Amino acid sequence: PPPPRRANGTATMPDASAAEAGTQQRAWSKLRPTTRVVVLGLYFLDLLAVALVVPLLQTYFHAAGVDSARMSLISSLYSGAQIVGGLVMGSLADSISRRTVLLVSFLGSIVSYAMVGLTSSVRLLLASRVLVGLVKQTGTISEGLLTELSPGEELAAQLSRMGSLATVAFIVGPSVGAVLYKTSPALPALAAAAVFVVNMALAVALLPASPPRPRAASAARGRSAWGDLREVVSSPALWRQLAVSATVGFLMRALSSSHVLGYYEERFGVESYQRGFIASAAGAVAFVAQTFLVGPSVQWLGGEAPALRAGLALTAASAVVEAASPNVWAYLVLAMPLATVASSVIGASSRALLTKSTPKSHVGKVLGAYGVISAALGLASPIAGAALFGWSGVGGVGWAKAAGYAAGAGVVAAP
Repeated sequence: PPPPRRANGTATMPDASAAEAGTQQRAWSKLRPTTRVVVLGLYFLDLLAVALVVPLLQTYFHAAGVDSARMSLISSLYSGAQIVGGLVMGSLADSISRRTVLLVSFLGSIVSYAMVGLTSSVRLLLASRVLVGLVKQTGTISEGLLTELSPGEELAAQLSRMGSLATVAFIVGPSVGAVLYKTSPALPALAAAAVFVVNMALAVALLPASPPRPRAASAARGRSAWGDLREVVSSPALWRQLAVSATVGFLMRALSSSHVLGYYEERFGVESYQRGFIASAAGAVAFVAQTFLVGPSVQWLGGEAPALRAGLALTAASAVVEAASPNVWAYLVLAMPLATVASSVIGASSRALLTKSTPKSHVGKVLGAYGVISAALGLASPIAGAALFGWSGVGGVGWAKAAGYAAGAGVVAAP
């Protein structure tokens, strides 16, 4: 047959690079089911490694002589590194290869967590947090890979599996980390680094390279976060709901007891390694709440808006119970389950309200804008929390949390 012609009548030749990209795309499509399993497995191992260390992280800094005020600055610096890393690594993932960026993330995590286990220097511990903040984009990259690999009707199920795997990792990991820490403080971080080594090897061996993406689309995606933010704030209705979600997110971060170094040790007399067991217990309660309680609770309360207000009120009540708890068992049996269930209701209701108030054609833009705002608030929330709890003292943490959540409930309820 004659070659195809342009509108001006001149003949055109097939684009070799386009043909090659099409061949790669077809090969990639055939690997989808197996590759989805690989991605989910890598994601689970990644979070399991993180869960070995994160509940004990402030213990490492406390042992190095860092106080609560400086720890809040370190947390803010980590959030800033995450913002920069998210923009840079996301752009690289779109323009180069998600597999390559995932390998860089694993490599940076190996170095960062090995530093935590091998040093007690504050400077090196700080450098480890900045490094992991810059490169640790495993969740985002994994979600992007699953989006590429999953047909539209299967994507929600795949993302739900990601959430389930994250919950399981944070049930198992903290307890294992606690046992390792009791044996030797260096072991949880070194074990995490070893898991990242295994993950990197598995990714090299099992994860195929994804096909190239068009440069124009990559550039558009790189610019979208800031453009989406400008578009969202120009809509009063969306802006109000976005402000409510951001306020709730800020409260949940700022009023976390993690901003008080040695809180559980000083308040309840527990050993540092037992923080891991407390984190595992909270993860188990969260799993039950998210699976069985959140949906019926939202329906029983009459929708997401009243459920959000009720969740904030219940969190304030749990903080009062925490303040009145005479020992760690009272906290674990009464205060912690209340707070965890309330947090699950708050998270689900806030997210649902935001997406329901958004036209379907703008959901991606709104969620992208919320991601930018949430990351920015992550810079301020640790400092605000440390200042509040520094004023209240360890004994007043529960009362300060109760007041903060009660105020938040009032702000959310305001017209």
